[in-house]
Amino acid sequence: MIFEFGPEPDYPDFEEHGAPPCAESDPEAFFAEDAPEGSMTRRGIYRYEREAKLICRECPYRHECLAYAMKRPDIQGIWGGTTEQERVRIRKGLPVSVKLPESRHL
Repeated sequence: MIFEFGPEPDYPDFEEHGAPPCAESDPEAFFAEDAPEGSMTRRGIYRYEREAKLICRECPYRHECLAYAMKRPDIQGIWGGTTEQERVRIRKGLPVSVKLPESRHL
């Protein structure tokens, strides 16, 4: 028996619990490292990463969002509460800290 699957949706299905919290948040928090060269300090990136990860912690779609990003190695930004670097480590089977960036860096 051959199973055929249709194309994957562009994003996880956010129907069950309504719009995800990130949809109503500052997109720069989730894509701070994509800022133009020199326009974002490391402190700013930490601040935005912390903000995004706090939003992800409360999201009912966190696991679906992370699964979506894990299937796409080239995807940028914070998805499912993880950064690009954290997802690389997960794919390699390396440990990943779930701690938020230190608030003292802010």
